[in-house]
Amino acid sequence: MAYKFIYITEDYKVAANQCGTMTHVIDNQYWVFEINISQMRVALGVTTNDLGALCTSENINKWAQYKPGAWGGMTDYMAALFEWVLPVNNFRLGDFIGYNHNAKPPVYYAETLPESIQVEIYDLAVIHVHLARGEAAPVAKAIGAVKTQLDVQTTWAGTLTHHRISVPSYGDEMITIEIPVEYNLNLDIKPFYYTLEGPGEYLEVSAIEDGFRRVALSHTTWQFYGIFIHELVDRTGGNPFEQLITWQLSRTINVPKSVSARLHVHGTGFHEVNYDMGVLSFAGMETKTFGTSGNIEFLSDLGATTTVILDIEFDTDNSFSHPQLIVRSSFVWTTPGIAP
Repeated sequence: MAYKFIYITEDYKVAANQCGTMTHVIDNQYWVFEINISQMRVALGVTTNDLGALCTSENINKWAQYKPGAWGGMTDYMAALFEWVLPVNNFRLGDFIGYNHNAKPPVYYAETLPESIQVEIYDLAVIHVHLARGEAAPVAKAIGAVKTQLDVQTTWAGTLTHHRISVPSYGDEMITIEIPVEYNLNLDIKPFYYTLEGPGEYLEVSAIEDGFRRVALSHTTWQFYGIFIHELVDRTGGNPFEQLITWQLSRTINVPKSVSARLHVHGTGFHEVNYDMGVLSFAGMETKTFGTSGNIEFLSDLGATTTVILDIEFDTDNSFSHPQLIVRSSFVWTTPGIAP
């Protein structure tokens, strides 16, 4: 048996302990007892009952708050290759009190990031990064103060851009990053530490050994399909004339979407006009019917045959600075006459 009085950190979860019984005393102070070899063997997943073998086992999780050994050796701090040095003698059962074999690195991804994201053109790529804190920071540098940030890097026209977001000193944080995808690119994500080197002097140190993530961003055309319900037939004479226009639009992926829409009527020698259809909203994969609120007027500027083109166009807002053609129809207008 072994007994120990310990002070836990804010990030340490008492329920995660696998070795010993922890009894709360006051604040962050605990009295731990009833640890035995069997608990250590089960926690490490080994069969030996030898204390020395347990205290030097390669299965020991170096990110656990409580364990045999100490930080040291040849450590690459900038690459977050923190080395845990196991003891060579003075093996103690009590070193395992409070041991959590499932402990995570100081900062880790609580959810898996996608390898790629495809968004519809001119939309924002939304990346949800869920970070959590492990039991404790490495102590090899005798860290007096630690602050953690998330560094999201994108390269625009050859220029590296950083988006740095602070992470709480402990606990979980879900961060949503929105990146415009005007062309295909990679998004590099890396959490890191700042460790206090001196008064007001911080050294940037990676916080997770496998912390680097790359998300490939790409865009596709808007996922809609449309048809005009009543196609306009070729016609002869009559200038102007009026017509009610109706069409059907289908959302082809199960992702909600709202867009600004307009009916764009144009053609050679034709009086061009736009009809604002307002904002069209789709809950996901669904088909809706739309149309003009009344008859629209077709007016030719020529007395000769012309082709009239009808386009349904979308944009992210009503500025239509990037109109996207969704569906097109046309008809031939023969000898419409000169408009009055």
